[in-house]
Amino acid sequence: MAKFEWYQAVKLMQQNLVRIEAGNSVGSGVRFAVPDKYEAQYNHCILTAHHVIKDILKDKLPLSIIPESDRKKKWTIEDWSIVHNQEHDHALVMFGCADCMPPFRPYKILEPKSHYVPGVEIGWLGYPNISGLNGVACFSHGYI
Repeated sequence: MAKFEWYQAVKLMQQNLVRIEAGNSVGSGVRFAVPDKYEAQYNHCILTAHHVIKDILKDKLPLSIIPESDRKKKWTIEDWSIVHNQEHDHALVMFGCADCMPPFRPYKILEPKSHYVPGVEIGWLGYPNISGLNGVACFSHGYI
């Protein structure tokens, strides 16, 4: 697998980065392939943090998805399913929507069975809750 420069990885990931508005929470997510066992029901899947979607779980409130690739678009999703883990702070949001986002295009950055180990440099994209950034996607990196 070719080694990516940060700008190349960011460009690749931006096409699948979304802003999520869920109840009183706002956060980021990345489009992902729908797990095989859910393909019959859903055609979209977003990986996000549990703390982003926790406000909407109890009352099954709608959530809004805004793609980084076109911030003028906004889809409100009322019929969704979420598989989540509060302890590890992650969630898969799945939904069906024929006319919202284009089909997911897979991307491959990591070698199969690769691991994140201490000392490895990683990068991430998201919408930090920092005053003045107002929904600007930011890139950060650091070491495990």
